[in-house]
Amino acid sequence: MIDVRYDEMLESGELIGSVVDTNENLDIIRGRYGDLDNDCGCYCNGEWLSVRDIVKLIVDYSYPAD
Repeated sequence: MIDVRYDEMLESGELIGSVVDTNENLDIIRGRYGDLDNDCGCYCNGEWLSVRDIVKLIVDYSYPAD
C-alpha cells in the first residue's frame, strides 16, 4: 500500500494547476456510497460528517456563486 500524504501534496503546491472534473468526482462518490443526498455518516472531530456534507462542499466550491 502506498502511503499518500494529501496535506503534504497540498502544501507543497503539487496540486496547483491540476484540473478536476467535478461531475466525474461526484459520479465516483455516488458509485461508492450510493445516493449523493445520503445523510449517513460518522462523527469527525466532534461534528457529524455525511456523504451529503462532502458533496455539498465539493459543489459549493466547484461552481461560481450566482
